[in-house]
Amino acid sequence: MAKSGCRGFTLVELMIVIGILGVLSSIALVQYKDYVLRSAENSCLSEAKAYSSVLAEARYRGAGDPVPIASACSSISVEGTFVVGTPSLPGKVSQRIDIRVP
Repeated sequence: MAKSGCRGFTLVELMIVIGILGVLSSIALVQYKDYVLRSAENSCLSEAKAYSSVLAEARYRGAGDPVPIASACSSISVEGTFVVGTPSLPGKVSQRIDIRVP
């Protein structure tokens, strides 16, 4: 039988490629988790800032405190002169974001 000119990859070459892909995917996964956490914190910060503006306007007009509607925050509350937003962070203890109400 005649040998054809086609050659494939050796087992060592395939193992090296699989190892490189494994390292790259583990780095990407860590970066993605950090991105998700920063995104959740920034979304909650944005909601808390918007609520603090509405709260400041309501207090200026002499109306009662409006009810916060939170979708990115697990909770938004008022503690004295601060609006406290607690971001919904999957798998991590929530952090407080304090914003002073003018």
